[in-house]
Amino acid sequence: IIFLDNIDGMNHIKAMRDFNWLSLLPDNIKVVVSITTPGETYDSFIRKFSLQNFLEIPAFSEKEAITLIENFLGRQNKTLKNEIKSRIFNEYIKNKIPFYLMLSISEAATYRSFDHVFNVNDNISDIFQSILLKLKANHGDAILMKSLGYIALSSSGLAEDELLDLLSEDDEVMEEFHNRNPKSPSINTLPIVIWSRLTD
Repeated sequence: IIFLDNIDGMNHIKAMRDFNWLSLLPDNIKVVVSITTPGETYDSFIRKFSLQNFLEIPAFSEKEAITLIENFLGRQNKTLKNEIKSRIFNEYIKNKIPFYLMLSISEAATYRSFDHVFNVNDNISDIFQSILLKLKANHGDAILMKSLGYIALSSSGLAEDELLDLLSEDDEVMEEFHNRNPKSPSINTLPIVIWSRLTD
């Protein structure tokens, strides 16, 4: 079974738009595809395949969204001010994107009662920007951006020790490490604990 999520994002690839490649797959291979409706990709799929192959999954209802928020916070043993929960819920009602709901409530759950006021972002891009800024402040710009860059450039991912070797050979990363940890012994390799804090 092959899962292809958000195939709308592949519209720039002609072969993905016409879906002829699906007819080339052997009978023993099944494909589950998610598509946003309405749109060009959805219309193309409708023309190619019978409606009986489709299962429409509606957005969470208001009741389901509230239940998800409360259950998630319960599993994390976290509480949030009603004001913050209401703002997240109201933004979800506007955009109806489940990923936004989960991402925003997950981010809100990381804040503590003595932190500064939590700003509820109204879109996924701004949430990711907020997460990146927080990671940069806590762990350093170089190690974060270089780690993401090396992983993105690798053809099939990197093992943890491979990434640590690359980061240890990066002068910018090591300079930042020594500047942020002046009492650390003089070493030429990035300690695994530094990477572990970033991924925790």
